[in-house]
Amino acid sequence: MLFDSKRIRLRKMEKGDVPLYHSWRNDIEMMSSTNPNLDQYSLEETLDFVETIILGSSSSKAYMIHEKEMDVTIGITSLINIYKLN
Repeated sequence: MLFDSKRIRLRKMEKGDVPLYHSWRNDIEMMSSTNPNLDQYSLEETLDFVETIILGSSSSKAYMIHEKEMDVTIGITSLINIYKLN
């Protein structure tokens, strides 16, 4: 776990999060504020994206945002282009 506060918890994204992430990724209203290339994706395309880009990258990390009181995952946040100093 990366972060844990009174209200939220951040945890690493896992393959089991793909169905939820897929629903967000295909929600045009939600994505219109974050992705200028609006498109619909198949579940297989989302799985490939998650495995290759999100989970398979050594220069980025993705974390699911979990709201504790309602016990529901409410979002995702990412760190990208991480440059590691020696």
